[in-house]
Amino acid sequence: MNKINKKSLDYVLYARKSTEDANKQIQSIEDQVRIMKAKAKQNGYNIVAVRTDEKSGGKPGIRDGFNEMIELIETGKANGILAWKLDRISRNPQDSGYIHQMMNDGKLRCIVTDARDYTEDDDIMFDVESSMDARFRKDLMKNVRRGMYSKADKGWMPCVPPIGYINDRYEKTIVPDPETWDKMRQVFDKFLTGVVTVPELVEYADKELGLRTHQRRKTGGKPLSYTGMLHALSNVFYVGKFTYGHKEYNGNHPALISEEERERVLAILNQSRRNIKLKDKTEEKPKRLLGGLVKCAICGYSIIGDPHTKHYKNGTTQEFLHYHCSGQGVKKTGIKCPQKGICIPEEELIAQIKAELAKYTIDPDFFKLAVEALAEEDEARIADQDKKMNELRKQRDQRVSELTNLRQLRYKNIITDDSYFIDESENLENQIKACEKAIAKAEAASRDWRQVANDVFMFAKYAKEDFDSDDLERKRYVIKTLGGKLELKARTLIFTPSKYLIPIQKAVSQTKEARETARTCDLQGSEDLKRTLISTWYARQDSNLRPLVPETNALSS
Repeated sequence: MNKINKKSLDYVLYARKSTEDANKQIQSIEDQVRIMKAKAKQNGYNIVAVRTDEKSGGKPGIRDGFNEMIELIETGKANGILAWKLDRISRNPQDSGYIHQMMNDGKLRCIVTDARDYTEDDDIMFDVESSMDARFRKDLMKNVRRGMYSKADKGWMPCVPPIGYINDRYEKTIVPDPETWDKMRQVFDKFLTGVVTVPELVEYADKELGLRTHQRRKTGGKPLSYTGMLHALSNVFYVGKFTYGHKEYNGNHPALISEEERERVLAILNQSRRNIKLKDKTEEKPKRLLGGLVKCAICGYSIIGDPHTKHYKNGTTQEFLHYHCSGQGVKKTGIKCPQKGICIPEEELIAQIKAELAKYTIDPDFFKLAVEALAEEDEARIADQDKKMNELRKQRDQRVSELTNLRQLRYKNIITDDSYFIDESENLENQIKACEKAIAKAEAASRDWRQVANDVFMFAKYAKEDFDSDDLERKRYVIKTLGGKLELKARTLIFTPSKYLIPIQKAVSQTKEARETARTCDLQGSEDLKRTLISTWYARQDSNLRPLVPETNALSS
């Protein structure tokens, strides 16, 4: 056995710590380098290069620093390795075998770690300890995976929650993030109106709400991207569930939206995806006022606008814009839509929109009184809603307490009947979930109802002014809000207004009747008339704007 002069060797200092290392006892890369440099200085070892990696050592061929270290040894520029621990060099058989082969070939003379050294004569010991490291990693992965599935079975997602939630490191649970919870609720509320696109929603979350992802050591603190917003809108986590390992679980975390709201969100997303191809084709073309907003009532395809130029004998010209069915049904079904040949001037359609808009236009006095009345009702509603929500929470807390007591009796062997314990536990858990679902549904039904009402009134007050402006986007916003579903049949626009606008339409109609009735009487122009007019709104107000009051006994169903 030849004794090696370690001071005569040229060493590569190698350090590694992957981002997946959960063990806090593993030294950082900076600490590993510092420790081994101190050891090299103490023993007189010559360091010719330092190479580091922040990737796992469990897979071969993915570490740039490791590959550069191998190249230095293969080319003879180094013949020793300094590493804090042996498992920092490799945790997979392929890379360990490569190191072993270089030791057999005499290219690698010595490996120095903080605990012990491995010379070319210790290749068998190196093999044994490398295999032990690989087995440890494999067993650790199995144990971690088993623990994560166990956590999922208990109703907690074993990974980082989406924006709006954070992990409670002390209780090992998932709780609402106080910085982003309310903002994410506003994002969903905005999208549920059905009048904003996903890119517009991304801009709203960034510019108006200042929504940012959770700041971590190297990531986060940025606005949601388009893809991130799509993922958030379709994420089942926000209804109190989660998916892990291709299986869906019922989570214990609080729901941000209800099941009904999620169905509406998915429906809006599906409709948006169906329009993506059309938007891509028309992206470079001049945007028309009604482009992409109106469908053919016969075949269901888009109504498009085509410009026409009329030439007069005196040499002048005049531009016209006519709308007609795109006739895409011919490509899909082979049937020609009869409306493809019907061309309607844009002015004719604009006149129809203005006539429809007049049904929802309210005067300033009506607007002011309506907002005041909403404020009065809001105070009464909050008091009543808080009372009912407290009753629901008391029921939930009582069942949680009963379940805790039941488990304690089981742990103390006071309850010995396994079947009774399992049945009773499942019954209490189901009752707790029923309470949580009732609470989430009630919160979703009552959340921001006044804001919705205010938005509707603001639209009714300023829609005519916005549509008469020269701003194309403002005009298109009015059309989108006015008709959630807008179709053209023959030469007539068919409006399907948002349910939130229906009470406004009825109130405006009754307002006109009340004004006409009071036109010649002493009531004209008085405050009593205004109160009479505003009462027409509350006579028509229904569940479209008023929050649903949940049943207090969530366990009776």
